[in-house]
Amino acid sequence: MATSEYSLRRALVEKQSSIESQGNAVRALKASNAVKADVDEAIEKLNALKLEKSSIEKQLQAAVSGNPDSSVNKEAFRQAVVNTLERRLFFIPSFKIYRGVAGLYDYGPPGCAVKSNVLAFWRQHFVLCMDTWLANGAKDGCNDGVKDGCKWWGKSSCL
Repeated sequence: MATSEYSLRRALVEKQSSIESQGNAVRALKASNAVKADVDEAIEKLNALKLEKSSIEKQLQAAVSGNPDSSVNKEAFRQAVVNTLERRLFFIPSFKIYRGVAGLYDYGPPGCAVKSNVLAFWRQHFVLCMDTWLANGAKDGCNDGVKDGCKWWGKSSCL
């Protein structure tokens, strides 16, 4: 962690404790029915501390993300990932190939491999494991309320 980030985190903790103590002072003044001018002065001081804390939080966010406007950073990252996936042929916009309708995509060889792996995992978990589970007599001992009314296996009481 960079020293500037460390010092900002430390300043943020100190500022938070200052805000808490000032907040307690304001509550005490209000509870003791102090003069309104004193209460207003304490509230102004509390608001100034909150503004300073907000400034420190923004500086810390800028130090952590490397850019104060993180939404631009996220969009640039997303665009870089999409470009990489297109360049490595995970997916290809169909209109680039066939000059057809925009918004449709074709999978390249790596994309097809990922799709088939996801499909194989899904089949392994939801079809083969469930068949094994049912073959071991789970129909008789099932009392899970989430599984009631199952239409997949044709029995309403259990998977």
